Amino acid sequence: MREYLGIFFKEVLRRIERLKGFFIKFIFSPKKNRGKEILLFPLTLVSFFYRQLIILRYKCYQRGFLFSRKLPIPVISVGNLTVGGTGKTPTAIYLAKFFQSHGKRVAILSRGYKGRAAKKINVVSDGEKIILGANEAGDEPFLLAEKLSGVPILTGKDRGLLGEYAWRNFSTEVVILDDGFQHLKVQKDVDIVLIDGQNPFGNGYLIPRGSLREPPEQLKRAQLILVTKLEREEDNEKVKKIISPYTYSTPIFFAYYIPVMLEDLKKREKFSLDYLQGKKVVALAGIAKPESFSSLLTRLGAEVVKTMFFPDHYRYQPKDLNNWKGDLPIITTKKDAVKLKHLSLPNRKILVLDVEIKIEKEKEFQRILKNYLLFLN
Repeated sequence: MREYLGIFFKEVLRRIERLKGFFIKFIFSPKKNRGKEILLFPLTLVSFFYRQLIILRYKCYQRGFLFSRKLPIPVISVGNLTVGGTGKTPTAIYLAKFFQSHGKRVAILSRGYKGRAAKKINVVSDGEKIILGANEAGDEPFLLAEKLSGVPILTGKDRGLLGEYAWRNFSTEVVILDDGFQHLKVQKDVDIVLIDGQNPFGNGYLIPRGSLREPPEQLKRAQLILVTKLEREEDNEKVKKIISPYTYSTPIFFAYYIPVMLEDLKKREKFSLDYLQGKKVVALAGIAKPESFSSLLTRLGAEVVKTMFFPDHYRYQPKDLNNWKGDLPIITTKKDAVKLKHLSLPNRKILVLDVEIKIEKEKEFQRILKNYLLFLN
C-alpha cells in the first residue's frame, strides 16, 4: 500500500510541475489583453511592492545599513536580470578557462539551486575529483564540475563564506559567482550581466507578474553586458536600442552558442554534427526555454518530429521517456544529461549536444575584463 501511495504522490507532483509550467508561460507572456490584465491584477500589485523592496534593499547595501563582505581575492559575478536561462553556465565555464589560461587558480561558487546538500559549505568538486552527485549538488554545479578540470566547485547560501573557504583551502586566486548579480552580500570586482536577446526584459513586469528579478535600471551596476540567444546578427542593433537607455556607458557584447559535437549518453561514443543532417529526431529538454533548443537542432539540419519538453530542473523518471515508443534518436542538452545518465533506459539512443559560448569581439571583451582585474595585466 505504501509503495502505491508513493507512486501516486510522485505522479501528482509531476502533473503539478507541468501545470506550473503552463501557468508560468501564461503569466510571463508579453501578449496583453484587458481580461488578462484584470485577472492578473493581484500579481501586478505584488510586483509593485516587490520592486520597492528590491530598490530599498539595494540602497541599504549602498549606504552601509546592510553588510557586504570584501574577499581577499578578485570576485567576478555572472548573473542575469530575468528568471530563466540566459547562458550563465557556459559563460562561467568560458571565464574559468580564461583565467586558467592566464595561470590563475580559479573556483566557482554557486547557490546550488535545487541541490539537496544542505551544509553551509558543500564541495561539489575539489578540482581533481567530483565529490557530490547531481541530486546533492544541483544541475548546474555538477555540470560545471564535469566540464572543468582543476576548478573547485562549491555550493552554499553564503557565497562570502564559500569564497573565504576556497581562498584558504584551495589557494584560489579568483572566484566566479554563478548567478551572482542579486547576491549583494559579497563585494564584486566585475558584474557581468547576461540578457536574453530574444526577450530582454520579459513582459516588463517584476516577479511574480513577470520574469524580471530586478528593475532594468539596476543594469547600471554592471561592468559588462553580454547579450545571448540571438540567432541573427542583424538583430544586434535592435536589441542595443532596447537595452542602452538603462546601461549608460556600460559596454554591450554579443555571445552565441556554438555546437561542438554529439555524445552518446551511455556509451560515450562521439558523433560529428553532420550526424544531424536530414535526420529525424526527438528533442528532449527540461530547461527554461526549451523551444530554443529545438530551434538549434533545426538549424543544424535535423528534422524535429517530436518535442518532449519538461519544466526547468525537472527530475526525470524512466517512464517519462518510455512514453515515447518510437525508435528515433533522442537529442538532449548537457544539463538534462546530468539527470538522465543514471536512469535505467534500455534500448534508447540518447545523444547529448555539447555547446560552447563564442563572444563577438572577444579580444575587446577580454581587454575590458583585464582592465578591471589588474592582477591579469
